[in-house]
Amino acid sequence: IVLQATASSMGAVIDQRIPGWVRQLMQFRLSAGFAAIDNLAAVSKYPHPALVIAGTADTQTPENLGRQVFDALPSARKQWVSVPGGTHTNLLQSTPVKTAYCDFIRQNAQPAPAQQ
Repeated sequence: IVLQATASSMGAVIDQRIPGWVRQLMQFRLSAGFAAIDNLAAVSKYPHPALVIAGTADTQTPENLGRQVFDALPSARKQWVSVPGGTHTNLLQSTPVKTAYCDFIRQNAQPAPAQQ
């Protein structure tokens, strides 16, 4: 699995993106569907290879929320890539990310069955 610019939950994203003083003036409620998203629980039983990529300048899904997802993965074959200055939309333009993607695929791709 490759997770890029991910977060632990939508609630955590809102908590980090909206200043406390704004939350005191306005009330925010997530829809039931968004409130039910719990990426920590979703990955906590995923034992397979994983690559998690985050940018230090991502204001939509802050890097520390991606790190929480990475830390929740039980896989011994997981890799974390932090992109200095990376934003929510430019991570794939980073040479370290391109290299990590290629290495991940090379290391974990299953060969196609031989054709008869």
